[in-house]
Amino acid sequence: LEVAVHDRDEIDAVSPSGPDEIELLQEEATALAELVEARDALLAAAGALDADGDEPSAAQLVGGALSALPRTLTAARESLTELMDQVREVRGELLASLQRIEDDPERLAHLDQRVGRLRDLVRKHGGSLSDVLKRREMLDDEVIRLESDDKIALELEGRLAGLHVRLGAEEA
Repeated sequence: LEVAVHDRDEIDAVSPSGPDEIELLQEEATALAELVEARDALLAAAGALDADGDEPSAAQLVGGALSALPRTLTAARESLTELMDQVREVRGELLASLQRIEDDPERLAHLDQRVGRLRDLVRKHGGSLSDVLKRREMLDDEVIRLESDDKIALELEGRLAGLHVRLGAEEA
């Protein structure tokens, strides 16, 4: 009984939400990691579009080409002006996207810890989280049965003691 109660309580302490919880948590962790990678790529792209460093940015290159073109090439100047506007617009969109990306190392650590605890349960109690949940139900049934058996055993011991008392009284 004690082992069954311990195992049941151990599963309850982790409280798996369903048979696919590990996969769902791993998907969330992957999505968070991909967002961080995307943020780094967006930062690089925004920097390339309008950088202040040693390398000329796309905006600087287009601006330089625009200033070098003679005014007689109206169509080319208009195209370059539109390109400059697009570069600025894309850079603004990238920066807005960057502001929406949250690096959440605490959430990632929580996900890793939760997956670890669930995997520990799987290693100890079954081949999959679904097996662990089935084992939890089986343990609950077993605990109920064993507790019932204990009650019956106590009742029988009490009746037996009563019979011993009566037998002793009849013999005396």
